[in-house]
Amino acid sequence: MNEPTTTPYRFAPTSSLKDALAAIAEIVLVVLAVPVGGFVGKLTGQLVFSPVLGALAGVGVATFFLRRHGKTWADMGLRRPEKWLRALLLAIAGIVVTSVIVSFVVAPLLGALGLTPPDFSIFADSVEGNLTNYLLFLFLVSWGSAAFGEEMLARGFILNRVSSVSGYNRIGTVVAVVAQALVFALGHLYQGAAGAIVVFLTALVFGGVYTISKRNLASCILMHGLIDTVAITAIYLGYADVMG
Repeated sequence: MNEPTTTPYRFAPTSSLKDALAAIAEIVLVVLAVPVGGFVGKLTGQLVFSPVLGALAGVGVATFFLRRHGKTWADMGLRRPEKWLRALLLAIAGIVVTSVIVSFVVAPLLGALGLTPPDFSIFADSVEGNLTNYLLFLFLVSWGSAAFGEEMLARGFILNRVSSVSGYNRIGTVVAVVAQALVFALGHLYQGAAGAIVVFLTALVFGGVYTISKRNLASCILMHGLIDTVAITAIYLGYADVMG
């Protein structure tokens, strides 16, 4: 992880409607770059390249905008935490909170709404029982495009860009956390309505962890990577239905 520049770890607050619209346009273009990259990945015939190229496309466009603002990814939180132990403990705490929410809030909610569990069949068909694909997804997706890529985009770029419009006070931060969670959930609609709800609530926790860690991405990356490692391992072992 690179060291941050001497500039503040955030975008300058927008001072006009034009600036606010420009910020929104940047977010939209970054978000749209992801499915475009994902589509190119699908053309390879290998499912694993879809999320990888999608994340690379999104990060590429976001990097372009960061440079235009004189920022780096270190300014967005891709930097060493002050204390690695604290970052790890915060990630574990986030995982525990997420597990509690999924077990005691999401499960009853989905049942009340009559929704079927999240659909992971797209991964099960490729990963279950296939060691090669499992390892590819584990390293390239779980820890690559997901842990690093998605955290850089959702928490690092989108949350901070929304903050430049909503403000860096408490209310503005809450708005930014909710906004990035909504965008993140929309990107997971392939898991069905239930999956999108799970992802939305989980993204709220990620946003909270990112904020608590003074907008450092280390805890979120560890948290995301560990959660996805458990998920992809369960799918490989044939427990995709349990994940739902």
